[in-house]
Amino acid sequence: METWLKRLIVSTALIVGCLIGLSTSVNAQASRTFPSRTITYRITSSSPYYKSVWTKAIKRWNHLRVVKLVKADANAGMPDVQMTTTPGDKGSSYMLILDEGDDDAPSQRTTYKIQLYRKFMKSWYFDKGDRVQLATRTIGDVMGLKTSSDPNKFDSVMNTTTFSSAKPTKRDKKNLQKLYKNVAY
Repeated sequence: METWLKRLIVSTALIVGCLIGLSTSVNAQASRTFPSRTITYRITSSSPYYKSVWTKAIKRWNHLRVVKLVKADANAGMPDVQMTTTPGDKGSSYMLILDEGDDDAPSQRTTYKIQLYRKFMKSWYFDKGDRVQLATRTIGDVMGLKTSSDPNKFDSVMNTTTFSSAKPTKRDKKNLQKLYKNVAY
Protein backbone atom coordinates (compact mmCIF):
# COMPACT_ATOMS: atom_id res chain seq x y z
CA MET A 1 0.00 0.00 0.00
CA GLU A 2 1.31 3.45 -0.87
CA THR A 3 2.67 5.49 2.04
CA TRP A 4 0.50 8.56 1.43
CA LEU A 5 -2.66 6.41 1.28
CA LYS A 6 -1.69 4.60 4.47
CA ARG A 7 -1.11 7.93 6.25
CA LEU A 8 -4.48 9.22 5.04
CA ILE A 9 -6.26 6.10 6.33
CA VAL A 10 -4.52 6.25 9.71
CA SER A 11 -5.18 9.99 10.11
CA THR A 12 -8.84 9.52 9.20
CA ALA A 13 -9.19 6.71 11.74
CA LEU A 14 -7.72 8.84 14.50
CA ILE A 15 -9.94 11.81 13.65
CA VAL A 16 -13.05 9.61 13.70
CA GLY A 17 -11.94 8.07 17.01
CA CYS A 18 -11.53 11.49 18.59
CA LEU A 19 -14.82 12.81 17.23
CA ILE A 20 -16.68 9.85 18.67
CA GLY A 21 -14.74 10.16 21.91
CA LEU A 22 -13.25 6.70 21.81
CA SER A 23 -9.84 7.65 23.18
CA THR A 24 -11.01 8.98 26.51
CA SER A 25 -10.28 7.96 30.05
CA VAL A 26 -12.62 6.08 32.31
CA ASN A 27 -12.97 7.62 35.79
CA ALA A 28 -10.21 10.13 35.06
CA GLN A 29 -9.12 12.46 37.80
CA ALA A 30 -9.45 16.23 37.27
CA SER A 31 -5.68 16.64 37.28
CA ARG A 32 -3.88 13.62 35.97
CA THR A 33 -0.40 14.36 37.20
CA PHE A 34 1.38 11.82 39.32
CA PRO A 35 2.52 12.77 42.84
CA SER A 36 6.13 12.27 41.75
CA ARG A 37 8.06 12.88 38.54
CA THR A 38 9.34 9.32 38.91
CA ILE A 39 6.57 7.19 37.42
CA THR A 40 6.74 3.41 37.72
CA TYR A 41 5.52 1.19 34.92
CA ARG A 42 5.11 -2.45 34.07
CA ILE A 43 4.73 -3.83 30.56
CA THR A 44 2.39 -6.81 30.74
CA SER A 45 2.35 -7.65 27.02
CA SER A 46 3.77 -11.11 26.49
CA SER A 47 4.82 -10.40 22.90
CA PRO A 48 8.46 -9.30 22.40
CA TYR A 49 7.23 -7.14 19.50
CA TYR A 50 4.85 -5.13 21.70
CA LYS A 51 7.33 -5.01 24.57
CA SER A 52 9.69 -3.24 22.14
CA VAL A 53 6.88 -0.88 21.04
CA TRP A 54 6.25 0.15 24.67
CA THR A 55 9.99 0.37 25.45
CA LYS A 56 10.58 2.77 22.53
CA ALA A 57 7.66 4.94 23.62
CA ILE A 58 9.01 5.07 27.19
CA LYS A 59 12.48 6.04 25.95
CA ARG A 60 10.95 8.91 23.97
CA TRP A 61 9.43 10.44 27.11
CA ASN A 62 12.51 9.79 29.25
CA HIS A 63 14.63 11.55 26.62
CA LEU A 64 12.89 14.84 27.51
CA ARG A 65 14.17 14.60 31.12
CA VAL A 66 11.01 16.09 32.61
CA VAL A 67 9.63 12.91 34.17
CA LYS A 68 11.37 9.61 34.69
CA LEU A 69 9.53 6.43 33.74
CA VAL A 70 11.15 3.55 35.61
CA LYS A 71 10.42 -0.14 35.45
CA ALA A 72 8.58 -1.29 38.56
CA ASP A 73 10.20 -3.96 40.66
CA ALA A 74 8.29 -7.22 40.28
CA ASN A 75 7.86 -7.44 44.07
CA ALA A 76 6.91 -3.80 44.61
CA GLY A 77 3.18 -4.18 44.14
CA MET A 78 1.17 -2.19 41.62
CA PRO A 79 3.04 0.28 39.38
CA ASP A 80 1.70 3.72 38.47
CA VAL A 81 1.07 2.54 34.89
CA GLN A 82 0.52 -0.88 33.34
CA MET A 83 0.96 -1.15 29.57
CA THR A 84 -0.42 -3.97 27.46
CA THR A 85 -2.14 -4.91 24.22
CA THR A 86 -5.32 -6.84 23.69
CA PRO A 87 -6.56 -8.67 20.60
CA GLY A 88 -9.93 -6.88 20.34
CA ASP A 89 -10.58 -3.42 19.00
CA LYS A 90 -13.67 -2.05 20.80
CA GLY A 91 -13.93 0.40 17.87
CA SER A 92 -10.96 2.45 19.06
CA SER A 93 -7.18 2.43 19.10
CA TYR A 94 -6.66 2.34 22.86
CA MET A 95 -8.31 2.60 26.25
CA LEU A 96 -7.18 4.03 29.57
CA ILE A 97 -8.54 2.40 32.69
CA LEU A 98 -8.12 3.84 36.16
CA ASP A 99 -7.72 1.09 38.76
CA GLU A 100 -8.08 2.60 42.21
CA GLY A 101 -7.31 -0.66 43.96
CA ASP A 102 -9.18 -2.63 46.53
CA ASP A 103 -11.46 -0.76 48.95
CA ASP A 104 -10.15 -3.01 51.73
CA ALA A 105 -6.56 -1.93 51.01
CA PRO A 106 -6.58 1.89 50.95
CA SER A 107 -2.78 2.06 50.87
CA GLN A 108 -2.75 0.37 47.46
CA ARG A 109 -1.65 2.67 44.65
CA THR A 110 -3.86 3.96 41.89
CA THR A 111 -2.79 2.36 38.62
CA TYR A 112 -3.54 3.42 35.08
CA LYS A 113 -3.87 0.56 32.65
CA ILE A 114 -3.27 1.29 28.98
CA GLN A 115 -4.56 -1.20 26.43
CA LEU A 116 -3.66 -0.87 22.75
CA TYR A 117 -6.05 -2.78 20.51
CA ARG A 118 -4.12 -4.96 18.05
CA LYS A 119 -7.07 -5.68 15.76
CA PHE A 120 -7.75 -1.97 15.34
CA MET A 121 -4.11 -1.22 14.53
CA LYS A 122 -3.95 -4.08 12.05
CA SER A 123 -7.19 -3.08 10.31
CA TRP A 124 -5.86 0.49 9.86
CA TYR A 125 -2.49 -0.74 8.56
CA PHE A 126 -0.37 0.57 11.44
CA ASP A 127 3.29 -0.27 10.97
CA LYS A 128 5.66 -0.50 13.93
CA GLY A 129 6.43 3.23 13.80
CA ASP A 130 2.71 4.07 13.96
CA ARG A 131 2.26 1.70 16.89
CA VAL A 132 5.19 3.26 18.77
CA GLN A 133 3.72 6.71 18.14
CA LEU A 134 0.31 5.61 19.42
CA ALA A 135 1.96 4.13 22.53
CA THR A 136 3.90 7.39 22.98
CA ARG A 137 0.67 9.40 22.73
CA THR A 138 -1.15 7.17 25.23
CA ILE A 139 1.66 7.53 27.77
CA GLY A 140 1.46 11.32 27.29
CA ASP A 141 -2.28 11.08 27.89
CA VAL A 142 -1.74 9.15 31.14
CA MET A 143 0.80 11.74 32.32
CA GLY A 144 -1.82 14.46 31.89
CA LEU A 145 -1.13 15.90 28.45
CA LYS A 146 -4.24 16.57 26.43
CA THR A 147 -4.74 15.22 22.95
CA SER A 148 -5.48 17.83 20.34
CA SER A 149 -6.91 17.96 16.85
CA ASP A 150 -6.02 21.66 16.49
CA PRO A 151 -4.38 22.14 13.06
CA ASN A 152 -2.15 24.83 14.58
CA LYS A 153 -0.59 22.27 16.91
CA PHE A 154 0.72 19.74 14.39
CA ASP A 155 4.13 19.89 16.08
CA SER A 156 2.99 17.69 18.95
CA VAL A 157 2.93 13.94 19.44
CA MET A 158 -0.41 14.55 21.15
CA ASN A 159 -2.01 15.77 17.90
CA THR A 160 -4.56 13.18 16.82
CA THR A 161 -5.00 14.36 13.24
CA THR A 162 -1.53 13.63 11.99
CA PHE A 163 1.45 11.38 12.40
CA SER A 164 3.83 14.21 11.50
CA SER A 165 5.51 14.15 14.90
CA ALA A 166 6.71 10.68 15.79
CA LYS A 167 8.42 11.79 18.99
CA PRO A 168 7.55 14.25 21.75
CA THR A 169 8.39 17.77 20.58
CA LYS A 170 9.48 21.01 22.24
CA ARG A 171 5.79 21.85 22.63
CA ASP A 172 5.19 18.54 24.42
CA LYS A 173 8.19 19.12 26.68
CA LYS A 174 7.00 22.64 27.55
CA ASN A 175 3.50 21.37 28.38
CA LEU A 176 4.87 18.52 30.46
CA GLN A 177 7.12 20.96 32.35
CA LYS A 178 4.07 23.11 33.12
CA LEU A 179 2.12 20.10 34.41
CA TYR A 180 4.96 18.88 36.65
CA LYS A 181 6.32 22.30 37.64
CA ASN A 182 5.78 21.83 41.38
CA VAL A 183 6.15 18.05 41.48
CA ALA A 184 9.33 16.58 42.99
CA TYR A 185 11.19 13.51 41.73
